[in-house]
Amino acid sequence: MKKIIKAFIIFVLIIILFVLFITLYSSIMVNINSKILKGYYKSEEYWDKNSFRDYLDYCKYFYKDDSKFKTNDYYHRVTKDDIEKIYNHFKEIERWMKIQNRLNEYDFDYAKISVGDYYYLDGGSYDNYTIYFFDVESKVLYYAHINT
Repeated sequence: MKKIIKAFIIFVLIIILFVLFITLYSSIMVNINSKILKGYYKSEEYWDKNSFRDYLDYCKYFYKDDSKFKTNDYYHRVTKDDIEKIYNHFKEIERWMKIQNRLNEYDFDYAKISVGDYYYLDGGSYDNYTIYFFDVESKVLYYAHINT
């Protein structure tokens, strides 16, 4: 009888851990996806396939206009003071793409960063952050996440 109770308790604990994992994963994905605004007609996604804890993702999402970014609470207009910060974060992404031999997946054009574009930076240290940059001219959202 004790073995049955012990097995039942272990089974319940496994179910609880599984539910917690799914809940955590879902909340992370909702958080990421809430900043990748709906309405894009095409995407190019380059997810890091070779790692578990340390990873680097780079994606592009193509939109027909910038109307969703104008009214979104996360995104801020790029000012002259923001340009260097955005540039440096994407340069760090490029550096890690090179280290991982993935430059064939990375095509960010630094000349696109200009006053009036939109961006959101989550984090800030150069070893763990997510940056979203929307170029108003090309109507492309660049998403990059690094965790090293």
